[in-house]
Amino acid sequence: MGKLKRRWEKELDQMTYSLDREFVKKENSSKAVEKSKPFYKRKKFISIGSLSFALTLILTFVLTFSFTQPKKHESAFVVEINPAVVFVLNEEGEVSSLVAINSDADVIVSLDETKEDVIGKSAPDALKNYVDLVMQYGFIDKESGATVRISTDDKGLDLDGFCNAIEDFLCEKGIMNVVFGKNLSTDEFCDLIGVEKGDGTSIVQKIAKMPTLYAEKIAKEQDVEVLREEYFQTMIKSVVAEYVISIIDRDPILQEIFETVSFEDINEENYIEAFDDIFQFMNSIINLEWLLPMLELPENAEEYVKMTSNSMPFRQSYLKEKNKEEYESQKTPVSKESVNQYLSEILSQYGSLDNYWNSQN
Repeated sequence: MGKLKRRWEKELDQMTYSLDREFVKKENSSKAVEKSKPFYKRKKFISIGSLSFALTLILTFVLTFSFTQPKKHESAFVVEINPAVVFVLNEEGEVSSLVAINSDADVIVSLDETKEDVIGKSAPDALKNYVDLVMQYGFIDKESGATVRISTDDKGLDLDGFCNAIEDFLCEKGIMNVVFGKNLSTDEFCDLIGVEKGDGTSIVQKIAKMPTLYAEKIAKEQDVEVLREEYFQTMIKSVVAEYVISIIDRDPILQEIFETVSFEDINEENYIEAFDDIFQFMNSIINLEWLLPMLELPENAEEYVKMTSNSMPFRQSYLKEKNKEEYESQKTPVSKESVNQYLSEILSQYGSLDNYWNSQN
């Protein structure tokens, strides 16, 4: 009986040992399969604490970035050389539109080159291209230098960077210059661009309602006598009269006949008489019939806009041709040191850049 019991215990031990090995083998096999899977297919367990920590880091980063990064927005500034133009920037800092705020600005704003070289460009590049066009059409005198003021009510704009871009460009062209920025209140900026103050809309929204061309703007605001005077000064006296004199100056025979001709003193009342004798004689030598429609004066606002638009191509071509030689002439670049010295002398003489600006305009 004892032998039988011992034999039974021995066989039971062997059976238990065998089952234990078989169980362990299956467990190891399962782990091996798990390890052989790609890491992205394996089961992963993340603790609540780890998940909470990760979310806290993400939230902190998002909030920090939101508060430290300036929000992008549309903005506007005015560049005054002689043409005065409003530049509107989109949220990416690119020029989305231009608005003329004086008559000379219409010459530049209505150019195809302006649409190609200014609109859609970053502010610094657009400013350099704009100033180049202003030079081509004779609004900057290389000999007397240039004075440029940039104004805005948007304190987030980099006026110093804009001024530096223009200053560097003018220095390369050999033009002594004063370029400065001016921060205005919103009311002052509205006065400068000629829009209503404090009506609850943003500056960019106000500008969007403005006509692109100054001629269209004043046609809505001024009576016909003001429009007639404006057309006379900007087209008849400044362009047609100059053009006729330039023809005389190029011909020795005409110079001898019209040696005393001057249009300096002509006005709305006497200009027809001043032109009449000259045109009658010159028409026998050179055809000036095509100029006659430009010598009319508008009778109403609609006619003023139409006549200004029709005469603009001639005004542009005349100004560009007149200033071509000067624009293409080579000039020695001006150093920053020279410009700074020039600026110091102006401040010493006038006390401030504002005083100097007012003396030039």
